[in-house]
Amino acid sequence: DKYALGDLNGALFAVSRALLHDPKSVEARLLRAHISNHPKNKNYEAAIRDAEEALALDPESAAAYLEKGYALLQLGRVDEALKAIAQGLALDPNNAMGRFYHGLALEKAGRLAEAESEFRAALALDPALAPLVQEALARLHGGGGGKRGLRLPKSIPVKPLLWLFFALAALALVLEGVKKLFAPKTAARGAARPDGSLTAPASGTL
Repeated sequence: DKYALGDLNGALFAVSRALLHDPKSVEARLLRAHISNHPKNKNYEAAIRDAEEALALDPESAAAYLEKGYALLQLGRVDEALKAIAQGLALDPNNAMGRFYHGLALEKAGRLAEAESEFRAALALDPALAPLVQEALARLHGGGGGKRGLRLPKSIPVKPLLWLFFALAALALVLEGVKKLFAPKTAARGAARPDGSLTAPASGTL
């Protein structure tokens, strides 16, 4: 898995190839948006484009709104981020990372009491977020609020469905290469005459 190994360029290439085979894949666009949102890429405009294209295909995709909201927040477009994240949470109110990002956006907007409420809701939904939530709460109660720099999480975790899609897409590319490598030999063996000589392959056959 190229993404898991940190090969972001390889992951982007694989997902882009998958989109050539299935241009209407919402999962592929979400995964590409997620990779673009990675701090080593910081290609937030590209993430927004892919998220919006995913929403054009599936207006009910909460993950697409959250990827878009994350990118907007990183670009400092706080009001737009708040709107996108709220739309995602309207579709998936129990998304822990969505609640956390909502808290970050509220904090940046200076709405500190609401931000704290969202941070605590995120923690209740996913205790694994404790380190991030504790840091956020300490920042709020330290008096800096939205005026201080935020240490944002790397990006929204990819859901298992997206990892499955990525693995299947990679497998499809491998199988395509194997098919191209061995298909000519298979065709030649299949075209042998009883006396051992070979016929020409039929038109359109590899």
